[in-house]
Amino acid sequence: LNKKVQDINNFQWRIKLETAREQDLCKILRAIKNPKPTPAAPIIYNNNH
Repeated sequence: LNKKVQDINNFQWRIKLETAREQDLCKILRAIKNPKPTPAAPIIYNNNH
């Protein structure tokens, strides 16, 4: 019984992680589509070029 409860908890934890990752991905994709100028952007650009 305990093992089963542990498995269920692990499964729910994994789903939470996946959901968080997908949300992060959406944020990143949205940021790429509509980039907002940030103070850090020029610094990153200069380092890469």
